[in-house]
Amino acid sequence: MDRIKIDIKISDTLSDPPLYEETLKDALFVEDAPYCLCVSEITLNGKYNRKYKIVAFCVGLNTDRVLIDKDLLIICLWSDLLIIDLKLDKLIKIIHFDCWELFGIYKFKTGYFIHGEDATRYLNGDFEQVWEGGCGDTFVNSKADREVDIFDDCWTILDWYGYKHYYNEKGEYKTEYCSQYDTSKDDQRCNFDMLRKLTQE
Repeated sequence: MDRIKIDIKISDTLSDPPLYEETLKDALFVEDAPYCLCVSEITLNGKYNRKYKIVAFCVGLNTDRVLIDKDLLIICLWSDLLIIDLKLDKLIKIIHFDCWELFGIYKFKTGYFIHGEDATRYLNGDFEQVWEGGCGDTFVNSKADREVDIFDDCWTILDWYGYKHYYNEKGEYKTEYCSQYDTSKDDQRCNFDMLRKLTQE
């Protein structure tokens, strides 16, 4: 099978979508959002030479958000997965998750795992969710080059407090603390619990 190369370009950000009918009309998918839509173009070279335009809420696509598996193009948006059949050249499925932002989708053995802000999820080869697992804080870390690492038998994700979570197809099986990635000592984020208390007084 020919190798398929992916080139992704973020072409525009639409602050007021109704004014951009010309930009939106040839898009494969346009998310129903009132503002802050980002236009990304995916160009495939190799077996499939074509281009797709995706218009999504607050999300500019990158290589963590776009995956090709066999003849499927899988795109990870803010809270949706788009499944495109490349043989049919058609969007065949949209899967919605009730969640905070999804960061990326990765192939793992016979299924897929999704790295999200509030949870990690594992889907089988039919895109049915097998499990969902959260952690004490968001799965982002400003001290690491990447939060996600993929190995033959597992994948790991770093959270904000420097905990590395280990997963396989059955779920999380180990957590270890990595002090060099603990960002809590210089945490500049808003303390929402304190803010909530102040607004209730």
